[in-house]
Amino acid sequence: MNRSWVILLAFLLLIGWLIWSASRTGSVTCEACLTFGGQTECAKAAGPDRDRATMEAATVICSRLAGGMTERIRCQNTKPDRVTCEGKAGAKDGRY
Repeated sequence: MNRSWVILLAFLLLIGWLIWSASRTGSVTCEACLTFGGQTECAKAAGPDRDRATMEAATVICSRLAGGMTERIRCQNTKPDRVTCEGKAGAKDGRY
């Protein structure tokens, strides 16, 4: 019976650690809107900070708007029109 309690406790600790770890990963959520090639798209992404979340949103947008690798790089280097972030490490309703 003792061994069952140890296994149960280890399992609960693992689940707790996974939940805690997952909640820290996306502490900032940003929505970015970007215009490239005459088209405007918006996307939301999460990250550990504002810069990373904005970069992830731009990656999603550019995957929709750009055709090849060269265009994707150009698109990802384009400054977003608007960025709105929420979360612990990001400013609320901030501008890029």
